[in-house]
Amino acid sequence: MPRKSWLTLHPKSLAACLVLLGFTVGLFACTVQARRPWFGKLSFEHHQWLTANTLRFARAWHAEGPWTLRFALLNEPRSVEFPTLLSRNPYVSYPPGFVLTAYAYSLVSEGAPTVSSLMSWNLINHGLIAVALGSLSLLILRRLGFDRGTATLLAAVPPTLELLLPGPLYWHQNVYFADQAVLLPYVLFILLEAIRDAYPSARTSSNWWQALTMAWGLAVTGCSCASWALPM
Repeated sequence: MPRKSWLTLHPKSLAACLVLLGFTVGLFACTVQARRPWFGKLSFEHHQWLTANTLRFARAWHAEGPWTLRFALLNEPRSVEFPTLLSRNPYVSYPPGFVLTAYAYSLVSEGAPTVSSLMSWNLINHGLIAVALGSLSLLILRRLGFDRGTATLLAAVPPTLELLLPGPLYWHQNVYFADQAVLLPYVLFILLEAIRDAYPSARTSSNWWQALTMAWGLAVTGCSCASWALPM
């Protein structure tokens, strides 16, 4: 017989999820407001040059087309001195997935990559990570046998730490690079694994979502593969 799911979508369980979601979203909104004075501006300090690098890569794609550039992350502009892709000093330490997601968001939100669009996408990542951490914690705590009220209170701790600790609070607005971009698919993959284990009937669909999430993560920080697209 198939194993019965340990957690059903009882109205009280749904209410617990909504309470946790409301708390997380509200706290995230407070952090966005607190960071507003620094939004859309780049400093020369505290690793914000990483955001500038991402913006440079994205703007090259916007100017010349990502397909034309073969999704390469280029450090030099097209000019007489740099006539080929290889001569433009491609960055090959990470694949281009972290730029691709930010670039796609910038086209939808502002029509072109800007500091504001990168920071907005970084903030969205921060909020979704916090929501995923809260959901994951609630699932695990309920499975361990905690009642809904206690589980909801304890599950609020991980998103609170994610949103208020100085490191994530600063980096998830002001600094956007592969190291920040990979955190969301990483947390989502673990959440999907918890859902897969909690709901046996959802394993088939979870497998597909996990595969897509893993591909997303590999596209962000997988083994260096940017150079494969460049002509020799």
